[in-house]
Amino acid sequence: MSLISFPEEALGLGGRPDRFGRKRKRILETEGFDIDLYVYDAKGDWNGLHTCGKDEFFYVVKGEIEIEIDGRTSILEENEGTLARTGEKHKHRALTESWVLVFSKWPHEHKYYEE
Repeated sequence: MSLISFPEEALGLGGRPDRFGRKRKRILETEGFDIDLYVYDAKGDWNGLHTCGKDEFFYVVKGEIEIEIDGRTSILEENEGTLARTGEKHKHRALTESWVLVFSKWPHEHKYYEE
């Protein structure tokens, strides 16, 4: 069974979306990296321009997102991904109902910038 066929209830994604229109579920936690699944029910707001204290890899399982990394904007569709390296300013938002896997190591610092 592929991840995309999991019903939302099985992933434990109940409750309200955060202020960016998403729900988060930790899928895997290891010493080297973590995997979080972000589920957007609809087009979401930008999550705020920021840098992270660790690399983050974004992989779109379902839907479509817009991501900006160091001033370069890309549209990622299903089965596409991109890397935001430590210290690169980035932000993203869902353009449709989307499932996005984020590979990183938590905890890590976020520094937000005014736009």
